Amino acid sequence: MGYAYHELILPAIVFEHPGKNKEELAKLRDSVPEPPLIFREEDPWNKSCNSPFPKGFERLARELRLNLSPQTEESILDSNGIPIEPAEPYFEIDDKENPYKVYVNIFNKPKETRRLHVGLLPGEREFKTGEFLRKNWLDWEDPFGQDYSGILIKDIVKKLEVSRGRNRKDFWAWNPDFKKGYIDYEIIGTLIERWFYEENFPSEEEMYFEWPELRPEVRFDFNQSEGHFDVLYNAFDYVWVKKDGKYYIDDITFQRIPVSLLSRKWEERSPGDYFPDEAYGYGYTDLILTTEAIRNKAWKVFSYRGKDGLEKFLQDFPESRARYEKAVIDAETSLNAKQRGLTVTEFLRMRIRADVLA
Repeated sequence: MGYAYHELILPAIVFEHPGKNKEELAKLRDSVPEPPLIFREEDPWNKSCNSPFPKGFERLARELRLNLSPQTEESILDSNGIPIEPAEPYFEIDDKENPYKVYVNIFNKPKETRRLHVGLLPGEREFKTGEFLRKNWLDWEDPFGQDYSGILIKDIVKKLEVSRGRNRKDFWAWNPDFKKGYIDYEIIGTLIERWFYEENFPSEEEMYFEWPELRPEVRFDFNQSEGHFDVLYNAFDYVWVKKDGKYYIDDITFQRIPVSLLSRKWEERSPGDYFPDEAYGYGYTDLILTTEAIRNKAWKVFSYRGKDGLEKFLQDFPESRARYEKAVIDAETSLNAKQRGLTVTEFLRMRIRADVLA
């Protein structure tokens, strides 16, 4: 039950080393090398390979899912009243001569007009006619494909309060807050296609020399006080907070995450639901095993098919096995207590009896 996952590396580091500032956190993250592509039993646990991808604050900002900084978000409007998209750096591994690229939005082309839906949590700002919505605001089931960048709101047809839980047609299916309901906007919008040109650079240093505003310290909002880790299945469950310049995992994370990724089977989901009502995704035992893999420098467990070596990993690192087994008991008994509605005192009594019997 549980496994060490590459996507949980940063959450595991923050969990194991709470209270680090961004410089310390970036250094800890960079200390974990890229794992080998494929798991091989004969390889040593610390086998790794060189990562060609950007590290440091760039990777940290992406894995913290930081917003763009206010100065980066400031946009110049084109002749159609559509914001010019901020320039964005991109790394292309297959381009050996000029792997560092910058995409620059030069103009925006209005295309067809359609009817669609967007959603907001109650209490958030309201959408307005004439507002430009980037693509990430749009419907879960994208009706337009990939050939556009956003929508210019021409008219708001109606607003509807939706009280149902997560459904496959809801864009914000990942966000547990939307299970409580949200505001559905039916709008008429004009499809906008952005046009870009590309600048190429042989090194990161040359790119930043020409585009100093693209340095991650400038482009991302490192003053952001809270957010979600970049985790595939349940990003909104893994919450971080920043206090006095230092990062921590928010306690709400442990109320939301399951025991492990496979503790709830896909077949158990309710009819029509994209995921089961209970939390689905990377869980507590997964987080603990990830911290243990990092602590023992067992990088190859993060490789493809690395789960095949989990039992051998636990044999070779008995301290990790003991912590893992404790994590299973902690997670299962906590979930059981929650389902039964036990008080803290009742829960502690149950754990004491379990420890005595063990």
